Amino acid sequence: MYTLNMYYSSKEEFKEFVYENELSLKENILIQIFSCILQEDKLNTIRKIILELLPNAVIIGSTTDGEILNDRVTTDKTVISCSVFE
Repeated sequence: MYTLNMYYSSKEEFKEFVYENELSLKENILIQIFSCILQEDKLNTIRKIILELLPNAVIIGSTTDGEILNDRVTTDKTVISCSVFE
């Protein structure tokens, strides 16, 4: 298993992240969404984008008061963590 993380900012950037890391070729992916967003419609949009690009992914999510990427804590961002199981 290995995990890749990114700040989500747009569909285009997520699509590039998927392409660069060849995630569409992987069969077993767990996506974790950590976000300050509380609006269900916005979170559903992100979920739909993920499933459009990675239809076999399992997605879980959590709202946060601070998002952690690598060793940096931020606020008002969305982190997507992709764990690939081989």
